[in-house]
Amino acid sequence: MSDLLQAVASNSLVALVMATGLVGLGRWRPRPALLHTFWCLLLLKLFLPPLVTFSTLPARNYEVATTTLWQVAGLGGSSGAAEIASVWNWTNSVWVLWGLGSVGMLVLLLRQVWRTWRMLGAGQRVPAELQQRIARLAVALDCERLPRVLLTRQCLAPCIVSHFRGPYLVLSAALLSRLDGEELDGVLAHELAHVSRADDRIRWLEALAQLVFWWHPAVWVAVRRLRQLEEVCCDARVVQAFPHRRASYARSLVTAVRQLASAPAPTVAASGLGRTSQLQRRIQMILEPPTVSPSRPRLRTAMTLFVLVAVFASPLLVARELPETSAPVDVMAFRGEPVSFSLRDAEIREVLTIFAQLGDLQLEVAPEVEGNVTVELHEVPWDEALYRVLQGQGLVYEVTDGVVHIRPGKLPPLVASPRVVAELEGTSYYDGQGVQGPRFEGGPAPLYPEEARSGGINGTVVIECLIDPQGTVRSATVVESNADVLSAAALDVIWDYRFRPATLDGRPVGVRWRVPIRFSL
Repeated sequence: MSDLLQAVASNSLVALVMATGLVGLGRWRPRPALLHTFWCLLLLKLFLPPLVTFSTLPARNYEVATTTLWQVAGLGGSSGAAEIASVWNWTNSVWVLWGLGSVGMLVLLLRQVWRTWRMLGAGQRVPAELQQRIARLAVALDCERLPRVLLTRQCLAPCIVSHFRGPYLVLSAALLSRLDGEELDGVLAHELAHVSRADDRIRWLEALAQLVFWWHPAVWVAVRRLRQLEEVCCDARVVQAFPHRRASYARSLVTAVRQLASAPAPTVAASGLGRTSQLQRRIQMILEPPTVSPSRPRLRTAMTLFVLVAVFASPLLVARELPETSAPVDVMAFRGEPVSFSLRDAEIREVLTIFAQLGDLQLEVAPEVEGNVTVELHEVPWDEALYRVLQGQGLVYEVTDGVVHIRPGKLPPLVASPRVVAELEGTSYYDGQGVQGPRFEGGPAPLYPEEARSGGINGTVVIECLIDPQGTVRSATVVESNADVLSAAALDVIWDYRFRPATLDGRPVGVRWRVPIRFSL
């Protein structure tokens, strides 16, 4: 799992906890403006980085990193690199699925936006009297941004449409002809309250959240709750600005909704009068001053604290409770020349210098890397030896422009790929997670073919073997070679190699293994 997916997983869990708390908080009907702020905070949380960086999750696909080291050292062919670099893990599938869903959502959103903006370009001329009425109401509502007014012949509910150049107030010409002066003021005041609250800007946040996190249920719940709360907040703002017009304002909403009951808001980018199903409750709140039960403020306070804890404390809980998920590294990815090490309290920087010389690497070691290392390895590929030293010292590496950067971190464990690969004479041969690979114990040196010697041919032959539970080679196949004459010489000698058997849960098992045999003049 990459660092980005780690952050998404953390924020997604926090968003689910927040959504659960906010739904519960809404049952006690706290201040709509406070609840609206919390739902906006939920959407923002999805885009903010986690408060805590996970140290237990891997930062990269290490098989590719190992191949990069091999290529930087100049010790491997392109076929082996392509084989490992083409490994497709589940994170690739996640990114592809996520991207396809976002593309589909983008198409839907662009279609709605295009339809709305086309409508904005076909508006009618606005009467001066209507402009003056809107300006007067905007002053009473402390609305600093005066929206552009658009009259349309379409049967649309009054709404505020978000636009790059500022909000548009869309009004149906048919509706204006059916409203008297006070009713028209009520409808206009409600829409101006949306502008005063900057609800049109919240539409952009909603659209971005739906585009990126289309798969998250909390996003869709948040969008629906935000629309509901905005209508209640706008009602409260209008009643606060015109307390003597409660009855006329309620009547204006009823008239507008009755005339345009089947007329939807143009797009997801619009803030309108709200749903008809919520009208009864809203009118009741407009006409009757709210009463609060003495016991409810404590419950609301408790739920509010719960939401705040979900925002700031959940990443800490996630960082502590997530299990170890580092992707194991297949030991067959290491193809360096076998080396033996016996180090006692050696300075880590000096050891890294030795590996740089072995692999012809350009190393850059972070200043905080220090300490001593004790390690004993026998006939281990040099790149595997480097991996084990870094793993034991709590270090990781990254390759950038041919330079190997070493810094503190945690490497995934060394295992083999998980499956039974062959059946031969009743013996199961494994290449699986939890298998401790075989170790070379000895054997004759390969004879350098005279033809290759006279022709100056050298290189490494990689042979894939089936090694039985007794450590004996039962079958062998050349999987990588730069000369047939070297392949034949390697196959001649592989049968006499002795291995310490591979083990699974402490018992010897058969295993498929790749053995590099190097020919060098």
